[in-house]
Amino acid sequence: MGPDVGRLRELERWLRVNLQHDMVQRRRAAREREIALRRAYLERSFDASVRAQKDRWAVLAARVAEGNEAYRLARDEALKRVEELEARRADKLAELAHQRVLRPGPVTYLGTVQVMTVEDTRFASLMRRDDAVEQFAMDYVLTYEQGRGWDPTDISNDNDGSGFDIRSVGPPDQNGRRPVRRIEVKGRAAHDEPVMLSRNEWLQAGRHGDTYWLYVVWGCKTGAPRLLTIQNPARKLAGQVQPVTEVKGYLIAADALTQVKE
Repeated sequence: MGPDVGRLRELERWLRVNLQHDMVQRRRAAREREIALRRAYLERSFDASVRAQKDRWAVLAARVAEGNEAYRLARDEALKRVEELEARRADKLAELAHQRVLRPGPVTYLGTVQVMTVEDTRFASLMRRDDAVEQFAMDYVLTYEQGRGWDPTDISNDNDGSGFDIRSVGPPDQNGRRPVRRIEVKGRAAHDEPVMLSRNEWLQAGRHGDTYWLYVVWGCKTGAPRLLTIQNPARKLAGQVQPVTEVKGYLIAADALTQVKE
């Protein structure tokens, strides 16, 4: 959740005074240096072009003055070219002057990031993989599915990007169709601990909808495991997840899991 409106306004004011003002001043100084360089280049370039055309006009004008009317059109074109170059120079310099205008933009709230150190035991436990816990949870879920008459298959080692660990097929209905559950298994050593879904797991949960299930086995090392089964977690937990950008996953609080358990 983001800060309240009053706190948000305080943060915006602090950013404008302590950060944005200095940033604008530095950018304005850099802009002035850039404009000075470009102005010097433009003036040298146009001065050279105008001087060359004026010299050409002078030569042609002298020949016309000597009575050679054949050069009159070329003389007039040379004078027109001088005027065009001077007008273009004025336009370019005006454009540069306009670029001096630099105004600070609005300070906009984009989101809230929770930063946790690696010493945070709650976060560190999510980062560490416990193979014993994971295997216990997988075995527990496979046994559970078999016990209710379904046919589960462990695909967790296929590395095919499926985004779930077990494909479980139920008994056929009266039309011969067999329901399917795509089950992502999460095991936790203790009770009431959060779990984390990878980015792909969360995307696949949204893709498969009601056929995607999250099975959480709490207490894998307590001797008293407890299973929570949640259908379509991408929908039911959409407002409860916290993106964990360090590992590109999604943190689901223990109380949220309890609220939507099957």
